[in-house]
Amino acid sequence: MLKAAVGVFTVTAFVSSFLLFLVQPMFAKLILPRLGGSPAVWNICVLFFQTTLLLGYAYAHFTTKWLNVRRQVICHLVVMLTPALFLPLTLGPSDVGAGGHPISWLLATMASTVGVPFFVVSTSAPLVQRWFGALPIASARDPYFLYSASNLGSMIALLGYPFVIEPAIGLHHQTLIWAIGYAILVFMTGGCIWLVRRITPGQAQNASDDATRTPIQRLTARRRWEWILLSFVPSSLMLGVTTYSSSDIAAVPLLWVLPLAIYLLTFVLAFSPRQVVPARSLGTIVTVLIVASLCATPIKTLQLLPLHLVTFLCISMVCHGRLADRRPDISHLTEFYLWLSVGGVLGGVFNSLVAPQLFPVVLEYPLLLGVASLLSHSSSLKKERPVPAKWVAFAGTAVLVCIATWALELTSVDVGRILLAIAIGVSTPLIVNRWGWAGAMRVISLLLVAALAYIAMGATTQGTVLFVGRSFFGVHRIVESHDHTTRMLQHGTTIHGWQVLPNDSVCEPNAYYAVAGPIGQLLRPSTSRFADVAVVGLGTGGLACYAEKGQRWTFYEIDAMVEQIARNPAYFTHLKNSSGNVSVVLGDGRITLNAAAVGQYDLIVLDAFSSDAIPVHLLTLEAFELYLSRLKSGGVIAVHISNRYLNLEPIIGALADREGIFALAKVDSGIPSHDLKQRRPASHWVMLARDRNALAFLEGGAGWRPAIVNPAIGLWTDDYSNVLQVFKFRDRDATK
Repeated sequence: MLKAAVGVFTVTAFVSSFLLFLVQPMFAKLILPRLGGSPAVWNICVLFFQTTLLLGYAYAHFTTKWLNVRRQVICHLVVMLTPALFLPLTLGPSDVGAGGHPISWLLATMASTVGVPFFVVSTSAPLVQRWFGALPIASARDPYFLYSASNLGSMIALLGYPFVIEPAIGLHHQTLIWAIGYAILVFMTGGCIWLVRRITPGQAQNASDDATRTPIQRLTARRRWEWILLSFVPSSLMLGVTTYSSSDIAAVPLLWVLPLAIYLLTFVLAFSPRQVVPARSLGTIVTVLIVASLCATPIKTLQLLPLHLVTFLCISMVCHGRLADRRPDISHLTEFYLWLSVGGVLGGVFNSLVAPQLFPVVLEYPLLLGVASLLSHSSSLKKERPVPAKWVAFAGTAVLVCIATWALELTSVDVGRILLAIAIGVSTPLIVNRWGWAGAMRVISLLLVAALAYIAMGATTQGTVLFVGRSFFGVHRIVESHDHTTRMLQHGTTIHGWQVLPNDSVCEPNAYYAVAGPIGQLLRPSTSRFADVAVVGLGTGGLACYAEKGQRWTFYEIDAMVEQIARNPAYFTHLKNSSGNVSVVLGDGRITLNAAAVGQYDLIVLDAFSSDAIPVHLLTLEAFELYLSRLKSGGVIAVHISNRYLNLEPIIGALADREGIFALAKVDSGIPSHDLKQRRPASHWVMLARDRNALAFLEGGAGWRPAIVNPAIGLWTDDYSNVLQVFKFRDRDATK
């Protein structure tokens, strides 16, 4: 029975964490069509789950403190039955309503739907370990191996949702499966409770009995702060490397999965019964990797992504390894997890809420690398044995080469930047000779962080940076070419519009909206028939140049900073110089467009699918039914689907086929050299209309063809979508 107990407790820990990580993306997908992708929605969702997790750990800690094991298991069994009132998960018929406050509605909805199940499941990891520690078996003296099992469950859920569950199962059935999974967890927890009461009769009569086999440790405030710091750094760095990779290196869909999977994997390895990678052996390696990653930070290329991920892996192993080394005995187990949760929440709050307000660029990533360098070696900065002169010279040369490579990647190299490079290169031999390799790497990493903070505002190879701003959706840069002929708006690695200079009184559509391009071919010959136009996605407002006097154009834009940039004539003048009546509505395109009158628009342009995190809820059947309802008879829907990594045309084709509407597509590649000089990139568009005659003048034109309908690619709905279906594994001749 004792051997069976180990298996039962291990599986229970695994299942609880699997369900915990599965419900978060599932609920996010459930809420998306109701409120859209506004910043407040995601901030509130993240903070709600983090706060509820903290409450769950606090419940585990204080019931452990106040109740003995045998009373606690009975209390918790009753608590575990309460989520049955909320399953399967559903939002119900209620909606925000006109004039309602969306944040209040969201908090109330989460509290009344997913809140109780998430809270109860979050308590399982520490409680199961605490109960196991009460068993009279040898492995119960150190039950932290169960934490490895729970993190393994989290990692499998994380990888399984986007790659297995979401592509195969609709959202409604996902909620049913999760409810069944929760019933299995209740059964497994009941088995754990039975084993505790069966194997340990008469034991654990008070809260201190769990520790009778080992002396009770005395915790200090320093030890608790150490737990918080060691959990804060990997949590914050995980979000930092994710933001940096997806915004500054490559807008690759699902890239966020890799750092989070690494984060969970290091927990599995660090708390496993056998040390796979000793944290102490990584100290010197980590400092070198941190310096290399900091030097590589301004070089925005996908080939360097493995360096950043390996660095993050090693840092997390060091921090989580030290947490494992500093874990307390069973008497303080639940408090240990409570402080770990506090550190994790602080990391999330810093990156999600604080850093975007403090830093105009993604500076939190190099900053946390600098902090990690201070934690990477257990010894203080003291003089080590002398380093041979040849190695000192080699260190100086190597760093100078790195700095030179770094400087070549940047433009507008000023005196301050040159002095920083020289200072770091010259000081390296002195630092190595004074403090040894470990100390030198830490000092150099801090100098590099300072250097990155100094140059971040102008780190681009494409021209002079006129403006850098950061919103919830990322970093926006306005860059003017070196020859002062063009100006562009960058969002990470994605370009959201150009303007040819000078721009005082000119309003000429260019870039993806050039007259010779697909959208120009739709608008220019007969723009007068589009008297009322809706555009989802603003950019620099380039499409407004097609608006003529008497026409009304309404742009729907989710990012308030983008509107501020587009309306500022010091940067772009498309909106200012447009001849039409142009207005901007802030908010998620699907939610705000829902407020428009039925049959209001002659043309709806969807231009929001160019980044890594495409708004899937704008491409579902329910969304297109909304667009069609807001379209006049004879109206047209134009969809801009240029994307480096996703081919969305089959999704549009499936929607058109389902609704019985005519769809024409064009991949505008092979751009003439003259147009390339005018900054006209390749682009990919699909035009849709109920009446085929509305697109008759395009049909048969060069490059125009019926939109692809692939039977292997299913129809996207609010209940089902599969991004992996349309991923370009080979063809990335991207347009954006």
